[in-house]
Amino acid sequence: MQNLAPGKEALARELQQEKEAHALELVNLCREVDADTTGMLSREQFADGLKKGRIPMLLQLIGLNRHDVERFFDVLSASSPSGEVEIMCFVHGCMRLAGAATSFDLQMLTVDMKGVLKKQSKDFRDMKRRLQRVEQAMDLALPVFGAAASDPICMDDLLSVGLYSDELDPV
Repeated sequence: MQNLAPGKEALARELQQEKEAHALELVNLCREVDADTTGMLSREQFADGLKKGRIPMLLQLIGLNRHDVERFFDVLSASSPSGEVEIMCFVHGCMRLAGAATSFDLQMLTVDMKGVLKKQSKDFRDMKRRLQRVEQAMDLALPVFGAAASDPICMDDLLSVGLYSDELDPV
């Protein structure tokens, strides 16, 4: 039985080297379609690489579905202010997408989602408090101006009678 261990170790090392080689090749292929050499891919550059490059073959070799990778690219693109995706981030994500999700991957996702939920809950509470302050100020302002709830009131009017402050400003 001990004779099998070196073989398994060698196989694991070989698989890791193959994975690293695929990642490096994907980086190089993405850089080829990065016409402006920014290290970022626009949606157009990525689509161009999928059309005429070797990217689709490599993705298939890695075990990734082209449609899934396009959706992944769109998600990364949507989260970027410029709409462009960093090549290294894209490649790292693709390599993580290859194969089945592990328990570790799922646990990391759970932790990330809990963090997002916690931040959203805090932001929601803050917005709710600020909205309540605005409502209170409006309740005080309406009688002062003799306005109905549907009448528009200018913020300058609220400032002039001391019913608005920077504390109410949401930003």
